[in-house]
Amino acid sequence: MHELSVAESLLEVALENCSNQGFNSVGSIKVLIGKASGVMPDALLFGFNAVKEGTAADQAILEIEECRSQVTAIYVRKTLRPKMSMS
Repeated sequence: MHELSVAESLLEVALENCSNQGFNSVGSIKVLIGKASGVMPDALLFGFNAVKEGTAADQAILEIEECRSQVTAIYVRKTLRPKMSMS
């Protein structure tokens, strides 16, 4: 379940930023997840709720927004979106 390691990384970054900015707690975290990422939003939320316990983010809400995958071709300055469904 790689969503747990993703949740741990999100939490680590949020707590580091919270501390660096002089805050005492994290209120929410918003993430965009591409449909082709292989990350299951429900599993990520479950993992996040487990790892946040006892931290400065224990009351934080994880907001997950799914987005279409896209590829940006730098040299031709074009953004491409796959036509196939990745559900």
